[in-house]
Amino acid sequence: MRELFYPSFLLFLLTATSVQAQAVDSSGQKNGIQQGFRVGVDVSRLFMSATQKEFTGAEVSLDYNYGKWIGEVHLGWAQNDQRIRNYSPVSAGYFGSLGISKNLFTDPSNIFSLGGRLALSQYSYQATNVDLSEGQIVNYPGINLPSASCTALWFEVVAAMRTQIWSWFMMGFEVRIKPRFHSKIGNEMPYYIPGYGLYKNNTSLGFNYYLYFNLPTVKSK
Repeated sequence: MRELFYPSFLLFLLTATSVQAQAVDSSGQKNGIQQGFRVGVDVSRLFMSATQKEFTGAEVSLDYNYGKWIGEVHLGWAQNDQRIRNYSPVSAGYFGSLGISKNLFTDPSNIFSLGGRLALSQYSYQATNVDLSEGQIVNYPGINLPSASCTALWFEVVAAMRTQIWSWFMMGFEVRIKPRFHSKIGNEMPYYIPGYGLYKNNTSLGFNYYLYFNLPTVKSK
């Protein structure tokens, strides 16, 4: 049930945002959104933390809107801990990204942007509760392998849609295509990279839903 509920929730948010954006565009009115700093909270990661016992994480953003250009900084933390076959892989650590995107809409109260980010994750990985008795008659207690410090670098191609609800508040989603080009690991191959996804995938796909709070400094004309 949980596996079905999470995609349904994201689909609902996606549909709601699209409807809101169409309503604003059809009105032909500019709400005078002010250029400046925006703080964002990734509610999709908070939702995953509340509904998936193997995942805990959060991500926030800070961006600056100057005309059609948006400079962005994202910071987050995540932990993934689940049982796979005869062991439990645990990954935990910080991740962040820095990038720039361009708004393709002329109406400043709506944003449809395309851009890129450079992302880094610094995390620890440990294989725990390794079952040595699989396929044997004698049962052995699970053991924990040594923890390793790991690093991963990847690039993100990002498409984002945001719409203004009030003058100080926006909401929207983004889709990320994340090709990984560097990773440093220990003796064991990690299962999960915080902020990226499964280690076995050379390219990962991400979906995030954000609430944004505008901290305006200069009003657009």
